[in-house]
Amino acid sequence: MTIDYDSGNVLSQGMAEPSDPKKILAGEQGDKYHVFLFRKDEFEIFKKFDLEFGPFVRDDGKGLFKNKTVKFSLPR
Repeated sequence: MTIDYDSGNVLSQGMAEPSDPKKILAGEQGDKYHVFLFRKDEFEIFKKFDLEFGPFVRDDGKGLFKNKTVKFSLPR
């Protein structure tokens, strides 16, 4: 997550994220939650949050999804 136009970056806290379902088969749907932890006083300082996914790379180094990235502006 990018904070206030590159004022800072935060990685999701995997230990706080639900892990089910671990595998989604072709044709099925599922939900994925990403958890970001902030101290309350720090969170109140920031105004804009952008969440970015990608590019994704396989174990063999080859890019997935044409090496594209998707970016979301998150509401406060």
